[in-house]
Amino acid sequence: MLGYIIILFITATITLILSLYTYQYRSNHNAASLLVYLFLGISIYSSAYAMELLVNDLQDMMLCSHLEYIGISSMPVLWFLIAASYSEFDRYLSRPIKGTLFLIPLLTLLFHFTSNYHNFFYASVTIINKSNYTLMATEPGPWYYVHVVYLMVLMFISTIMLITKWYKDRKPYRSQTISLLVASMIPWAGMVFYHLFREKWPLDTVPLFFAIASLIFLWSARQYRLFDLVPVAREQVIDSMRDGVMVFDNRNRLLDFNRAAASVFSSLNSQDIGKRASEIFGSFPELLSQLSKGSGEYELFIDESGSYHTYSCRVFPITNSYGQLIAKALSIIDVTVQAQMMSELRRLATIDSLTEASSRRHFMEQSSLSIKQAKIKEQQVALILLDIDHFKQVNDTFGHQVGDCTLKAITEICRDNIRPDDLLGRYGGEEFMILLMDTSLDEATLVAERIRCKVATTPIKINDNLISVTASMGVAVTDSVSEADIEALLRKADQALYKAKAAGRNTVIQASSD
Repeated sequence: MLGYIIILFITATITLILSLYTYQYRSNHNAASLLVYLFLGISIYSSAYAMELLVNDLQDMMLCSHLEYIGISSMPVLWFLIAASYSEFDRYLSRPIKGTLFLIPLLTLLFHFTSNYHNFFYASVTIINKSNYTLMATEPGPWYYVHVVYLMVLMFISTIMLITKWYKDRKPYRSQTISLLVASMIPWAGMVFYHLFREKWPLDTVPLFFAIASLIFLWSARQYRLFDLVPVAREQVIDSMRDGVMVFDNRNRLLDFNRAAASVFSSLNSQDIGKRASEIFGSFPELLSQLSKGSGEYELFIDESGSYHTYSCRVFPITNSYGQLIAKALSIIDVTVQAQMMSELRRLATIDSLTEASSRRHFMEQSSLSIKQAKIKEQQVALILLDIDHFKQVNDTFGHQVGDCTLKAITEICRDNIRPDDLLGRYGGEEFMILLMDTSLDEATLVAERIRCKVATTPIKINDNLISVTASMGVAVTDSVSEADIEALLRKADQALYKAKAAGRNTVIQASSD
């Protein structure tokens, strides 16, 4: 008897320590704050029962029994709420429902504390004197069976919730759930044993079973960092990330992924867990290559319902505390907006902001490449240099806004009279450049004449006014396939343009062949 009393006090001490230990983690997880009260209830239950075994007076025994039921009546509800919180079923339990769960425990406490005035909880209470110990013997009343059934139902539902959680858990978290399942089954077994064999073994063994369960809890908390690494945190943090995350083992088999990754690869689902990366990314060989290397970056382009999306993918290793590679992670970041902005910036850098013709720099770069290609193909390239006649007078007479409109109108006329593969650029001020591929001098002159006539005969409408302008042009062509210098071609066209202006403007002059 003394040995069992010592075990009860040890149980009370362990569970009190566990309550204090769990208190520091109460903000990490809702289950931790509930465990604080559960361990405290077990400690009260165990210590009060130990004191009950130490006293011999029935009144003192009943007082100890009242204290025991403060812990006993609350434990099944607390454990149910812990299981619901850990397994994420608590989202179905509103605050009023949670409060209602404590109704029967409160009635149990009320009927127990007032059992001297009725037979509703205990039909009878007597003392049994043995040779070496004294026990309080009770005959259950109607409410006692309600209390026991309620306790069993809550424990059973708790176990079902944990089994469901274990089934849904990813492999890294299943060990945690198993430890909770084992710990919950032990007190349940103790309660079943006590109520089935209380005639043969009158001592309440439930505290002893709770002591074993408490030790498992203590081991689990230290082994699995039960309140630091929780599946709930994983679901809330990883799945709420806007960036996709996928984890692969050393054999490139998929271990895990979040919702954002599934939205990028629409065919990705839970059935793909365990599949090789080659089965998932078969149409992205470069991504597979980076994954095989274990590190690297890759830009991924995916057509989503006719709209192209750009993703920045980065593969990085996951190592253990010894620096050994245990897995590889793939982060997938949607950079479509940034890519579009960069593309627009590059486009703006290559065009004249007013006329949207090519900027001088871009025109010179593209022309150099085009002339080199023409040299390889043994083709001629022609250049037209256009200048708007007396443009300064337009600006001085009508203002710069009218001048800008004039530049835009000339640009449109030029664009309408050249081929899509030809280049149109703004040289500066009122001058424009046109590069014509695979074009002879006479053919280029015809194009220039067509543009000149169109400019001269097309009044430009500015508000309610019509303005007429003319243009002078110089035309030059590469003399031979060996000549591949845009600067030299531009000098020849500029000389021809000078002659066109000297000849009275509104004319086209061919560059001399010398």
